[in-house]
Amino acid sequence: MTKIRRTDLALVLIMVLTLGVQATMKVPANLFLFLNSMCAELPDAVWQNLTLLGDTLVLLCCMAPLLWLRPAWIYGLIAAIPLGSFLSLFFKNAFNAPRPGDVLSLSDFHAIAPVLSGSSFPSGHTITAFAFAAVIWMSLRQEEAGAFKRCVQTGALLLAAGIGLSRIAMGVHWPQDVLAGACMGWLAGLSGVMLVEKYQAFWQAGFTKWAALFLLVISACYLAVRSPPTEVVVNAAMASVLVAALFQAARLLVNRRHLKRPGV
Repeated sequence: MTKIRRTDLALVLIMVLTLGVQATMKVPANLFLFLNSMCAELPDAVWQNLTLLGDTLVLLCCMAPLLWLRPAWIYGLIAAIPLGSFLSLFFKNAFNAPRPGDVLSLSDFHAIAPVLSGSSFPSGHTITAFAFAAVIWMSLRQEEAGAFKRCVQTGALLLAAGIGLSRIAMGVHWPQDVLAGACMGWLAGLSGVMLVEKYQAFWQAGFTKWAALFLLVISACYLAVRSPPTEVVVNAAMASVLVAALFQAARLLVNRRHLKRPGV
C-alpha cells in the first residue's frame, strides 16, 4: 500500500509557499524572460508537440497500449483527474492571475500561438504532466530497485519537467504557475494511486478495462475532430488507441477460435 512520505509532505509545503508567493509578490518577469529566451533556441515545433502531452486526453491516448502492460498507470491517471481538476479550477478562479501576454508586450518575449489571456495560475498542463509522473513513480516504489525502475521513474520526471517548461516556452505561463502545477499534479497523482489501491475490486473487474478502452476510443475520436491533422503528438495518440483496440480485437478472435476447437 502506498504511504505518504516526507518528500510528499515537502511538496505540500512547497505548494503552500508558492500560493503565498503568488498572492503577495509581483510578477517575476525577469525569470520568465530568461527561461523563455533560453527555450527559444529550440524550434517552436519541439515545444508545441511537447506541450500537447500536457493535455489529459492526449496523454491518456498515448498511454493506451499500457492498458495491457501496466493498466494501473492508466487507472491511476484517470483516478487523479478529480483532484487535479478541482485544484486547477479552484485556484484559477481564486486568483484569475494575468498571463505573460496580459502584462508584457509581445515584442518582449517569444510567444508561440495561441497567446492566451487570464487564469494563469496554476498551469493545468503541468498538473497533468506531474500527475502522470507521480502515478508512475508511486506505482514503482514497491518494486525492487533496478535499471528499469530507475530509467522509467527518471524518464517520467524528465518528461513532466519538459512539459512544464514548454508552458514557459510557449509564453503562456509564469514560472510559479509551473511550480505550483508540479506540486498540485504530484498530489493529484498520489491521490490517484491511493484510490486505485483502495478500490482494487473495482479497478480489477473485467468491465473496467473495457470501459477504459471505450473511454480512450471516444477520446481519440474527439481529438480527431478537434485537432489539426498536422499535430504529430495527437496523431501518435490516436495511433496508440488504434493499436490498443486492434490488439484487444485480436485477443478476442484468438480466444474464440481456441474455444471452438474440438476437445477444448
